[in-house]
Amino acid sequence: MAARVFNSGSEFDMNRHGFIPSVTIETAPDAPKEADDFSGDAFARSRRMQLRSIRYADIPALSRLYACTLTHPLLVESPTRFIDVAAQVARINRDYAESPGLGTWRADTHDGHFVGTFSLLPVDGTDDVQVGARLMPQVWGRWFAIEGGHLLCRQAFDVLGLPRLLGFCHRDHRTARSVLLRFGFHGMGEQLELVHRYELEASAWREARRLYT
Repeated sequence: MAARVFNSGSEFDMNRHGFIPSVTIETAPDAPKEADDFSGDAFARSRRMQLRSIRYADIPALSRLYACTLTHPLLVESPTRFIDVAAQVARINRDYAESPGLGTWRADTHDGHFVGTFSLLPVDGTDDVQVGARLMPQVWGRWFAIEGGHLLCRQAFDVLGLPRLLGFCHRDHRTARSVLLRFGFHGMGEQLELVHRYELEASAWREARRLYT
């Protein structure tokens, strides 16, 4: 099973190819024209931010986000070259079509500042779905991970009717672990080397929401 690792500052990030993998390079087109871009449909919104689908026009912002791996050792390695990020954008849009209701979404504040990405993605070889996010260092510690996490849980449990969510966290990443625990995820032990697995049952999330809202 390939797992994404919940890990970045006060955020979480999971990579489809495992913990700190070699980056898989796909063939991508030259810089797309605006007319050839994806739609960038709105997905969800909260008090401070909104999520939408990812477009080729997001490549510069995604490249800045992924470049954080160069200075933060617990982050999952990600591509930063234009052609590689373009290939990733194409794959993300294939995921929207192949797994309706799941995917990776861009997050921005309502006044247009880039926050990062949030995701709900299938766990390869299983029926499970994993939660993830990667946020810009400028917004770490400002509770955007919590705010976006609520949007993801509502999508997973209220819209899609999933029975549970998974999260994967580097064992040394205390901040990411605390975010998972805050949502009620329970530790299930080591899944891969240095990577711990967490699970959140839909019933537990609904009960917690009933008590605290």
